[in-house]
Amino acid sequence: MTSSPYSQNIEIVKGFFRKPMVLLTAIMSFVATAYSLFLSFSGVLNNITISNQYGPSSVVSVSPEFFSGINVTGVVTALAFLLFFILSRKPDSKLSAPSVMFKVISIIELVAVCAAMAALGFFAFTYVSGSYLSDIAPAASVLAITIMAILLIAAGAFIIVLMIAQLRFASSVRKSLTSIYLTRNGAALFGIMMLVLIGIELVLFAFSLPALSSIIEFKVLMLGSSKFLLGFVANLFMAITALMYSSYIKNVSSRFVTEPQQQAPEEEQTPQPVRNVQEVPIQQYIPNMPAPGEVPPAPTTQAPAPEAPQTIICKNCGEQLGPDDYFCNNCGTPIER
Repeated sequence: MTSSPYSQNIEIVKGFFRKPMVLLTAIMSFVATAYSLFLSFSGVLNNITISNQYGPSSVVSVSPEFFSGINVTGVVTALAFLLFFILSRKPDSKLSAPSVMFKVISIIELVAVCAAMAALGFFAFTYVSGSYLSDIAPAASVLAITIMAILLIAAGAFIIVLMIAQLRFASSVRKSLTSIYLTRNGAALFGIMMLVLIGIELVLFAFSLPALSSIIEFKVLMLGSSKFLLGFVANLFMAITALMYSSYIKNVSSRFVTEPQQQAPEEEQTPQPVRNVQEVPIQQYIPNMPAPGEVPPAPTTQAPAPEAPQTIICKNCGEQLGPDDYFCNNCGTPIER
């Protein structure tokens, strides 16, 4: 039994991170990031040859540091969830290290996404305002610029909100471990938005796969497709874990809400008429009823009258004496009784 709400909350959060889903999330994140790093440093995806039936083939060079920089956050996130699972099975652990790692990496991802969106917007504005659209008709250029701007703003806003939800999710885990409050802020929103993002990416991947298969080598296409599919699975597990955390904390918190006990309804008692003890009962008149006979008065017994005290007179001098006198007060003659 826990000794304080703080220790109780730690045990509750540790109860969630002991679930097998947390371990699966960590393993899939490790597999996806390790496979992506292997492909980037092996050189398979560094120089991608794009064939063009109307002209010479071109080679797209991608630096290994590009993929490694993106996958650093995935490695740290996978490590944090692995530590969550391992330390939650130890009785004296407080999950401080993985919670801090998860929150810090969420802050870094949010800052990186904001910087990337700002840079993308700057380059898009530079491209639009440059000389690249000089050969395009004005009406077509305005339409193209409008569509690109709407898509860019929508995608950027979605990704930024997703990263904010992830940061709130990480902060809620940290707060639940370091205070007396159990919170799940951002967990459900992060899980739902992650599922939406996975759905959009899968749709785009399915539509672009036939076009890519005609201009990219089959081997490179399969390796790149497997890389993206592993990333989808890892993100799916992360989304499910966030939704499970939100549901878990909600169910546990509802047990601590004390609802007012409903009192049993009291049995309705028929009110009894209150009689006045001083009220004289009313006699009901009944016709042809004989009049009640006179009741003879009860005999009264008179108490016997007390006997009058006997008068004593001295025989010698005739003096009147009291009942308690034994000698005459006048001449001293003894009184005979």
